[in-house]
Amino acid sequence: LSAAALCYLALGIDKEKLSEGIEKFHGVPFRMEKIREWNNVTFINDTTATIPEAAVCAVKSISAKSLVWIGGGTDKNLDFTCIKEIENIPRMIYLLKGTGTDKIKNVISRKDIKEVSSLEEVFSDMLPKLKSEDVVLLSPGCTSFGLFQNEFHRGRVFNECVNKL
Repeated sequence: LSAAALCYLALGIDKEKLSEGIEKFHGVPFRMEKIREWNNVTFINDTTATIPEAAVCAVKSISAKSLVWIGGGTDKNLDFTCIKEIENIPRMIYLLKGTGTDKIKNVISRKDIKEVSSLEEVFSDMLPKLKSEDVVLLSPGCTSFGLFQNEFHRGRVFNECVNKL
């Protein structure tokens, strides 16, 4: 956003209009999108993170002390070794069933990973375990096929689960 603002300033765009535009910009849907806060827990939807590197970046970008990561799904013949970088960051890890999840589980050594068949199952298991100031991040690092029509369907289901709280 800063680089874009500098470009606009260089092109002579009025500073007040630029500030107004920045204030109104709330991000792009399904890309590190803050859905809501509930009981002092923040829910972020990054469903378009369909490669392992994107999930790693998303997890690393969260500055919260307590992160719940929802990842996994179907593999598209990618290398998942980068996931090792984040294995100790999340307090809890939920992985949606699929061939990508199998690869993730082969890369990280944690035994407390919960493999699930649906986002509804994630929420059912996760809600009683949430703590104040947790951040729940959906950033799969995999495709959605098998459980969802596409990543946007997965994102909408996540949002529905969050908004039912």
